[in-house]
Amino acid sequence: MASTSNIPNTASAFMGLQSYTEEQAGMFYGRDAEIEKLTALIHSNTLTIVFGKSGTGKTSLLNAGVFPRLHKNYCLPFRIRLNFNEDSPGLIEQIKTVLKTEIDKYGFKVKSYPGEETLWEYFHKEPLWKSITPILIFDQFEEIFTLAGKNLNLGEEDLNEFWEVLSNLAENSIPKPLRKHFLNLDNEVGYNYKKQKVKIVFAFREEYLPEFESISKIIPSIKTSRFRLMPMNGHQALDV
Repeated sequence: MASTSNIPNTASAFMGLQSYTEEQAGMFYGRDAEIEKLTALIHSNTLTIVFGKSGTGKTSLLNAGVFPRLHKNYCLPFRIRLNFNEDSPGLIEQIKTVLKTEIDKYGFKVKSYPGEETLWEYFHKEPLWKSITPILIFDQFEEIFTLAGKNLNLGEEDLNEFWEVLSNLAENSIPKPLRKHFLNLDNEVGYNYKKQKVKIVFAFREEYLPEFESISKIIPSIKTSRFRLMPMNGHQALDV
């Protein structure tokens, strides 16, 4: 009888409806061309949107395909899936929590974590981001349209503030509370605020593309870099 010790455990390698993680990058096949193209887009642009039909593998592509490439190129991707429960922290606070968790996870030494200052100011002031490029990756981001409205504690003012924060990051615009300070020549800023410090990725189901088109009034960069993930073809499925 033949030994079964060298037969791969295909059951454990097949993820079913679950998404691949970065730790499972070695088992992720069939998307080499997409990994190369999307990684190049993220490197070349401040903001990239990733869209495709439900189940095409957007999360897996990012986690197991793109993230390892970004890490090798002095980038630190932060996967953010916002929570819209009524007892959840504010949206900006959730982002700051993910930042601190991932910074600690990879053992980076920082002068400070994001605190009371704006995210725009934090990314410009923290010395770590002089050598490492932070990338905020909002996964399953269609939930900003499907779930946010169901949270009675999350009002229109909160959402407007959220979009303004992301706009300041994507467009490298000085936040309104800081503009007077920056325009006063008697004040020393102390850091290079003209250089873009952060990249952003929005990943969502493609039927919500029209909703994101409306956001382009607030974040013009949303029209610049786009990646549509198509279902696998026969050759890719055979590779898997």
